[in-house]
Amino acid sequence: MLCDSCRAWVESRVVPPTHTRLDGILVALGPFDGPLRAAVHALKFRDAHAVALVLASLLAARCRDLESIESASAVVPVPTSGRRRRRRGYDQAELLARALARQLDKPLIPLLARVNATGEAQTGRSATTRAQQSRGAFLLDRSPPARLVLVDDVVTTGSTMRAALACVNAAGAEAACASLAVTALRHRTGSAIAAGTPGPGGNESRGRRKTGRRPLW
Repeated sequence: MLCDSCRAWVESRVVPPTHTRLDGILVALGPFDGPLRAAVHALKFRDAHAVALVLASLLAARCRDLESIESASAVVPVPTSGRRRRRRGYDQAELLARALARQLDKPLIPLLARVNATGEAQTGRSATTRAQQSRGAFLLDRSPPARLVLVDDVVTTGSTMRAALACVNAAGAEAACASLAVTALRHRTGSAIAAGTPGPGGNESRGRRKTGRRPLW
């Protein structure tokens, strides 16, 4: 669970919804730092399943009133490798996606299968290595709905989420992306997305289309 001060820290670190190069929007709680980083690690490595419920509630609040989220008909987790799932006994992205689906009143559909994962952690690896390892990482085990929400715990370089997004896009589906945290990802101007820094797309509002957005990945 999160104490009041940690919750306040998370709520104050806003990463605005950001557009990606692959026809999607990324919504995240904040930068991968401080109490949010500790909470994600508790969920990921210490079997703290209750953390998923709290963080999903906060993430759902960021997702509401975004047309690309509200129009989605399902929530889809971005699966971890089978080796890590067997070692931990669970998939943290699926736990988060399940809790977020309940908050958003949408069905959870685990339709992505991971096919080329090495099972090795990507922590500390370069963006190029991550991209090479993630390319072609997913297959669909059924036809996706026309619009969906992809969910992962952390977006670092964007390689894994991008591979999942490309997979569903290739099947004709549109997807928004949701994550608990992002690292210091950089957009085309080279300025990092950080706490309190307006993102390339600003806020997306229902029924309005913004112009001049710069994609994140």
